[in-house]
Amino acid sequence: MYARITNLTVYPERLDEMLGRMEEVQDQVAQIPGLQYWFTTSNRETGEGVGIAIYDSKESADAAASTAQELLASFGEYFLKPPEVIEQGVDGFVTNA
Repeated sequence: MYARITNLTVYPERLDEMLGRMEEVQDQVAQIPGLQYWFTTSNRETGEGVGIAIYDSKESADAAASTAQELLASFGEYFLKPPEVIEQGVDGFVTNA
Protein backbone atom coordinates (compact mmCIF):
# COMPACT_ATOMS: atom_id res chain seq x y z
CA MET A 1 0.00 0.00 0.00
CA TYR A 2 1.05 3.57 -0.64
CA ALA A 3 -0.25 6.84 0.79
CA ARG A 4 -0.62 10.34 -0.58
CA ILE A 5 -1.17 12.68 2.37
CA THR A 6 -2.16 16.27 1.67
CA ASN A 7 -1.96 18.91 4.40
CA LEU A 8 -4.47 21.65 3.68
CA THR A 9 -5.43 25.01 5.10
CA VAL A 10 -8.67 26.40 3.77
CA TYR A 11 -10.63 29.55 4.57
CA PRO A 12 -12.60 28.40 7.65
CA GLU A 13 -15.69 30.34 6.56
CA ARG A 14 -15.72 28.41 3.26
CA LEU A 15 -15.15 24.92 4.71
CA ASP A 16 -18.78 23.80 4.38
CA GLU A 17 -18.87 25.02 0.80
CA MET A 18 -15.69 23.08 0.02
CA LEU A 19 -17.02 19.92 1.68
CA GLY A 20 -20.15 20.18 -0.46
CA ARG A 21 -17.98 20.43 -3.55
CA MET A 22 -16.04 17.36 -2.40
CA GLU A 23 -19.29 15.39 -2.34
CA GLU A 24 -19.78 16.36 -5.98
CA VAL A 25 -16.47 14.75 -7.04
CA GLN A 26 -16.72 11.58 -4.94
CA ASP A 27 -17.81 9.45 -7.90
CA GLN A 28 -14.88 10.76 -9.96
CA VAL A 29 -12.46 10.00 -7.12
CA ALA A 30 -13.91 6.51 -6.69
CA GLN A 31 -13.02 5.72 -10.32
CA ILE A 32 -9.27 6.30 -9.82
CA PRO A 33 -7.56 2.96 -10.52
CA GLY A 34 -5.77 1.51 -7.50
CA LEU A 35 -7.35 3.90 -4.99
CA GLN A 36 -8.40 1.88 -1.95
CA TYR A 37 -9.41 4.59 0.54
CA TRP A 38 -9.89 8.34 0.49
CA PHE A 39 -10.81 10.42 3.49
CA THR A 40 -10.37 13.90 4.89
CA THR A 41 -10.20 15.56 8.28
CA SER A 42 -10.74 19.19 9.19
CA ASN A 43 -10.56 21.65 12.05
CA ARG A 44 -13.51 24.00 11.63
CA GLU A 45 -11.90 26.77 13.67
CA THR A 46 -8.54 26.95 11.86
CA GLY A 47 -9.41 25.51 8.44
CA GLU A 48 -6.52 23.07 8.75
CA GLY A 49 -7.08 19.56 7.54
CA VAL A 50 -5.60 16.47 6.01
CA GLY A 51 -6.61 14.50 2.95
CA ILE A 52 -5.43 10.90 2.85
CA ALA A 53 -5.53 8.69 -0.21
CA ILE A 54 -4.43 5.07 0.14
CA TYR A 55 -3.47 3.22 -3.04
CA ASP A 56 -2.80 -0.45 -3.62
CA SER A 57 0.76 0.36 -4.78
CA LYS A 58 3.22 3.16 -5.48
CA GLU A 59 2.71 2.47 -9.18
CA SER A 60 -1.02 3.15 -8.88
CA ALA A 61 -0.35 6.34 -6.90
CA ASP A 62 2.13 7.50 -9.53
CA ALA A 63 -0.31 6.72 -12.35
CA ALA A 64 -3.02 8.72 -10.54
CA ALA A 65 -0.77 11.69 -9.71
CA SER A 66 -1.91 13.94 -12.57
CA THR A 67 -5.59 13.22 -11.84
CA ALA A 68 -5.03 13.92 -8.14
CA GLN A 69 -3.23 17.18 -8.95
CA GLU A 70 -6.04 18.28 -11.26
CA LEU A 71 -8.66 17.55 -8.62
CA LEU A 72 -6.66 19.37 -5.97
CA ALA A 73 -6.19 22.37 -8.26
CA SER A 74 -9.94 22.53 -8.85
CA PHE A 75 -10.34 23.37 -5.16
CA GLY A 76 -7.77 26.18 -5.28
CA GLU A 77 -10.24 28.95 -4.49
CA TYR A 78 -10.75 27.45 -1.02
CA PHE A 79 -7.07 27.26 -0.02
CA LEU A 80 -5.64 29.83 2.36
CA LYS A 81 -2.16 28.58 1.46
CA PRO A 82 -0.79 26.02 -1.00
CA PRO A 83 -1.36 22.38 -0.03
CA GLU A 84 1.62 20.28 1.05
CA VAL A 85 1.64 16.77 -0.44
CA ILE A 86 3.61 13.95 1.18
CA GLU A 87 3.90 10.50 -0.36
CA GLN A 88 5.13 7.41 1.45
CA GLY A 89 4.63 3.70 1.87
CA VAL A 90 2.10 2.34 4.37
CA ASP A 91 3.84 0.26 7.02
CA GLY A 92 0.82 -0.76 9.05
CA PHE A 93 -2.93 -0.81 8.64
CA VAL A 94 -5.70 -2.01 10.95
CA THR A 95 -9.38 -2.11 10.19
CA ASN A 96 -12.27 -3.47 12.20
CA ALA A 97 -14.68 -3.38 9.28
